[in-house]
Amino acid sequence: MLDSYTQGVGNADLHIDHYDLDLDYRIGPNRLSARAVLKGRVLTETSSIVLDLTGLRVTKASVNGKKVRFSARGKKLRLTTPALKSDQPVVIDISYTGNPEPAIGTWGDVGWEELEDGVLVAGQPVGASTWFPCNDHPSNKSQYRVSVLVESEYTVVSNGSLTKKTRKAGRTRWTYESTTPLATYLATVQIGRYKYGQIPLSSGATRFGAAMRGAAKDAVAGSARDALSSAVRGVAGAAGKDVSVHDSSGKRTRHSRSESPVSLGVYADDHWDVAVERLGVQHGMMNLFIDRFGPYPFDVYDVVVTDDVLEIPLESQPLSVLGPNHLGPEWEAERLVAHEMAHQWFGNSLTPSRWRDIWLNEGFACYAEWLWSEESGRASADERARQWWEELSAQPQDILLGDPGGPDMFDDRVYKRGALCLHALRIELGDAEFFTAVGEWTKRYRHSSVSTEEFIRCVSEVADRDIAEVVRPWLEELELPNLPDLP
Repeated sequence: MLDSYTQGVGNADLHIDHYDLDLDYRIGPNRLSARAVLKGRVLTETSSIVLDLTGLRVTKASVNGKKVRFSARGKKLRLTTPALKSDQPVVIDISYTGNPEPAIGTWGDVGWEELEDGVLVAGQPVGASTWFPCNDHPSNKSQYRVSVLVESEYTVVSNGSLTKKTRKAGRTRWTYESTTPLATYLATVQIGRYKYGQIPLSSGATRFGAAMRGAAKDAVAGSARDALSSAVRGVAGAAGKDVSVHDSSGKRTRHSRSESPVSLGVYADDHWDVAVERLGVQHGMMNLFIDRFGPYPFDVYDVVVTDDVLEIPLESQPLSVLGPNHLGPEWEAERLVAHEMAHQWFGNSLTPSRWRDIWLNEGFACYAEWLWSEESGRASADERARQWWEELSAQPQDILLGDPGGPDMFDDRVYKRGALCLHALRIELGDAEFFTAVGEWTKRYRHSSVSTEEFIRCVSEVADRDIAEVVRPWLEELELPNLPDLP
């Protein structure tokens, strides 16, 4: 078994290095005809190759240029091959067709999903197989080429760079290539009547309105006057002026809002105007996260805004997907924008080698929300942390952060406990040492699969002390540990 959290998914005896996907998709009837060429190697002697494929019908298959017999059972596709040696390269060529739909299971509907007028792919954790045959586990990161033929009035968005766009007879083929490896759950296709443009900085007036409306809600500690002061600091930052805020230790820091060094783009249709206006805050977020986490690990960062309301935002690589309901001025909307951007470092560049380490994704992304709150003149990260400690302390103490179990790996307590663990570590090490260690973490394992053990080892080396005893109670004990006091 490759991963007990996603039983029956993935293949430990196979590694795919490259996916070449050619999709012919008819939006009206939701009809897909496709060909997938997978290049990789088998990791043990075998006479069969097993892949994940859900709800689609294979019409022919070959391995290393020779036709092979195939059979499908449940969500598995088995190809019967001539004898293959351990570490032998394989080229797997599969043609398939069908009406793709989400896989329904423990984590709700995941995978290929029809919108009112288009398509959304939400692959986490096991949805990739709803639209292409794959080795569906985050430990197997691969390069991709994705080519999609659709009606010309639609735009297709996928991973990496758009390398080719050709139109013929009322239909257009969009070809994307990602030379940076990515996990299968991050592979995506988004289809809609979208237009694309760059995101400018937010205007001071808009930021003023957002800050003032959110002041009362955002002041999780302190008086109404403190809340107003926090709002005014946020306004100054949005207007491009230097802003004084406090870090977790009470020291004052300065930052100036400026244009992001990374290209920030947006795909949108009905909600274009509000998307361009509200997503301007991403310039400040990107600048902050580069300062705190290290260089941005990709070339661009785009956001797709669907016309449909979405229950939750979605991360992909190097893009995120938001619904129009995530574009409001309130903190609950803006924190999610920060959360999804942070996943480009934590989840996308650094991907868990097993699902039990999901806290390395969600804990960091949640803590990024608190860092943005602190930087934008709202509540400090320490205030956010102590607020959430109080809330979690009143909830059931029945989940292990370091091993929450498959059904509970996306429980909100994993997100918040993960962020609290990081905040406790930040207090213990101090800001300079903590963020130096985070920068080394993202640098050392850039575009790799990672584990909790590697995180502890990396930070311990940077800090020149064993941090295991600091994080162990947070990771291995059911009872919520106490947060240390600020120095």
